[in-house]
Amino acid sequence: MRSHFDTTPEWARIKYQKMKYEMAEKANQDRKKYQELKEQYINDFIDSIIASEKMNLL
Repeated sequence: MRSHFDTTPEWARIKYQKMKYEMAEKANQDRKKYQELKEQYINDFIDSIIASEKMNLL
């Protein structure tokens, strides 16, 4: 079974990884702060990738 991540473009994987590292650095080991930053920034990015992939399937 393939995961959604298997079909994600390489540039999106790289950008997502970079964003995670940036958020972790900003959160300074504070899990709650990291989660807040992730919800604020990364989730919007993920939603945009999903929307883009759906458009490519149509």
